[in-house]
Amino acid sequence: SMVRAAALMSEKNGQADLVLSGYRFLVSLEGDGAVESASQGAKLSLSNVYRIEAKNSDGENVDQFPGTPLYLKLPWSGTDTDQLSIIVSEDGEGWNAMDADQIVFAQPSNGEDDGYVVLRTTHLSYFAVAQASSGESVDSGGSESSSSSSGGGGGSLLLLPLLLGAWRLRQTWLRRGA
Repeated sequence: SMVRAAALMSEKNGQADLVLSGYRFLVSLEGDGAVESASQGAKLSLSNVYRIEAKNSDGENVDQFPGTPLYLKLPWSGTDTDQLSIIVSEDGEGWNAMDADQIVFAQPSNGEDDGYVVLRTTHLSYFAVAQASSGESVDSGGSESSSSSSGGGGGSLLLLPLLLGAWRLRQTWLRRGA
């Protein structure tokens, strides 16, 4: 199932261990109405809308994790990373494209193995992987942040630590260069 192909991860550090240890995380596929709402008005093609939730020990919903980046892996059946976009919604109704900088990695589908996208976020809500319709371009200039984690075949799990390490080096290099 598409839900089993999704994953939520965090960096292994003391802050994440402290902040996230008391939460239960839920991933669900939304129905056709959410897919229609997400693709309405935009010239985007998408097949699934995922709702990512967290509940604290009292069973209350929590959607913000400031200072604790989460990585969300979502299935993607596309093959063209130039046409890839992630759209997010706080309520499943109003959708925005997230910043392209929040996409950590994209593995296109190759016919044998499903593809996936890894996103970084500090909040949980509704997420959809979208692809521009033929002849259209993707505008990823939105202000929403989102995150993904890796998945797919067995080698993907080994690839994630390398990707996160490379991303950390990139962030450190960008901070020093600024």
